[in-house]
Amino acid sequence: TVWSFATLNYRDDLVMKRINRQALARLGEFEAQSLANLSWSMATMRFKDDVLMHHVAKESMCKMHNFSAQHVANTAWAYATLGRRAGSLFTALEGRAVELLGDESVDFCPLDLALCAWAFAWLDHAGPNAPLLQGIARTALRRMPEFSTQQLANMLWGFDHANYRDNGFYVELARWCCSRPLSFWNRANGEEMVSIMTALKPYAAGQQGWTDLEQLFSSTVIQPLGVFLRQETTS
Repeated sequence: TVWSFATLNYRDDLVMKRINRQALARLGEFEAQSLANLSWSMATMRFKDDVLMHHVAKESMCKMHNFSAQHVANTAWAYATLGRRAGSLFTALEGRAVELLGDESVDFCPLDLALCAWAFAWLDHAGPNAPLLQGIARTALRRMPEFSTQQLANMLWGFDHANYRDNGFYVELARWCCSRPLSFWNRANGEEMVSIMTALKPYAAGQQGWTDLEQLFSSTVIQPLGVFLRQETTS
């Protein structure tokens, strides 16, 4: 029910409180997918229930061995979005994510990679040498053709925020970005372009196509922003 409300962007606080009370009483019956769906739904609706989320975290840790890549990503994203620094939960999520990333048969899709990178970095749970980020980077290179600009931006924001440094990864990623056609970049908004360009600039020197990408960034983001700021200043 809560998942349906979130998917339809419908929120009724009174109904939510009643549903949450019932969910809290029956959390022991929830499987991994139900726990992840509940967390995702609460975050999507920006509905804060500290007691419920505390117990969801405890139950999730007990069933972490059943979490899939999507469950890990959605749960991490949910707690980060709600600003809940559930340290023990994130330690368990990180361990499970590293385990799944080490298995190439696991479908850790670009969305899941991006959500994990963003969520762990947002809560400062991933450091520069985190095995989680190393696993995400390794898997991301293998699946780059599947990334959207939003997923790429979110992943790179997380890496940049965590001060992750891997020259080989960034150089290869910059080479791939420089090879993308204009139609790919036309789907990116300004915020996404800022995250991507900021993360890649130190590693893109000499890459064929980087100057063209910088010119595109300047004409579609920097120059319009400058015009807007001048208008705001003179108005």
